[in-house]
Amino acid sequence: MEDYKRSCSNYIRTEQNNLRITKNRHFESKLKQLDISSQSSKLENILELIDCFDEKPLQEPNATLKLIIDKIVFTKTAETNLEPIIDIYWREL
Repeated sequence: MEDYKRSCSNYIRTEQNNLRITKNRHFESKLKQLDISSQSSKLENILELIDCFDEKPLQEPNATLKLIIDKIVFTKTAETNLEPIIDIYWREL
């Protein structure tokens, strides 16, 4: 009976290891297929816009923030002593 348990345990460990290796290979191949250059350039442009906020008229920073923020939720509860909790939900870029 001990040999059977040991054999099953070894089999399970081997299969778990094989699954982990397969998942890692799949993940690595997906990463290689991704083209992040467009995402990188979008983020760089947004960072440049944010860096220049002080120099621009108010409408431009507002328009930029509307592009990158989906919503802002303010929550006040008795548990937080009626202090607001601010959650910012960012848009997918």
